Amino acid sequence: MLNQITTITLMNLRAIPQRLGTSFVIVIGIAGVVAVLVSVLAMATGFSKTMAGTGRQDRAIVLRGGSDAELASSLARDATLTIMDAPGALKDQAGKPIASAEAVVIVELPKKSSNTGANVTLRGVGPQGLALRPEIKVTEGRAFRPGLRELIVGRSAQRQFQGLELGSHVNIRDSDWTVVGLFDSDGDTHESELVTDADTVLATYRRNLFQSVTVMLDSAASFGTFKDALTSNPQLSSMTVTLWNRLRR
Repeated sequence: MLNQITTITLMNLRAIPQRLGTSFVIVIGIAGVVAVLVSVLAMATGFSKTMAGTGRQDRAIVLRGGSDAELASSLARDATLTIMDAPGALKDQAGKPIASAEAVVIVELPKKSSNTGANVTLRGVGPQGLALRPEIKVTEGRAFRPGLRELIVGRSAQRQFQGLELGSHVNIRDSDWTVVGLFDSDGDTHESELVTDADTVLATYRRNLFQSVTVMLDSAASFGTFKDALTSNPQLSSMTVTLWNRLRR
């Protein structure tokens, strides 16, 4: 048996020069597959981390029933007011709920890397939209003013797309918008968005429906109270709502 093992081993070693090309192809092919797998896993991990960092245990988002994303949801204005006034929502010193009815649309802008068009999210928020998200910090310029076509731009979006520098003008729906501020948000998904006033977005796109309502809760434990108040409210019975408790991990 040892003689057979030795003979076969020597035959394979002597044949290596004849199989160099085939061996290199196999090695390079395996290395390429491993590199692609590692890159995909890295992208998935980064995406999961970014999504997890967008939420908090004491913050909830409300969508129309059956919707699994904001762009697929629609909420009437009276429904958003009912949602924001539900028990469990945190109030500010003036007694107003810290909540935001939001309009979300997609705009196309040219990328810096390829000069080709790509989609970026334009998020319209309510008066409490920035108070609701203390992680959003305007680092250059100032916050947008409600009722005006002004934008604040996330740092990630500003790095990826052309024409989003402070003071730049952006054409959205045949109207001129001004970038008045740049913001950081701890690397979450909002840092890849353009943020402005919700009513101005609705007026520009000639819409009257919001996509979502995000609410700051009294505490993480208040999510059940908030959810029960909405699901049992007869004013919302004509339109079921889906609630997500956004978690920061």
